[in-house]
Amino acid sequence: MSLRNCIKFYRNAFGYTQSVLAEYVGISVNALSDLELNKYQPRISTALRLAEVFQISVEDLFYSGD
Repeated sequence: MSLRNCIKFYRNAFGYTQSVLAEYVGISVNALSDLELNKYQPRISTALRLAEVFQISVEDLFYSGD
């Protein structure tokens, strides 16, 4: 089982570019792009910051998928 995310969905819903969201969260644009593509799992602190930016729970942002 792998962990998937809805980062791109929420980023688009909020009208953020990758560079704006990356700056809000404190990560590089490349790191954000890789997260959106599910290339790796974020640190807990990054996941919490992303959820905070979108004003949702971490559980709403990440889900299990195969």
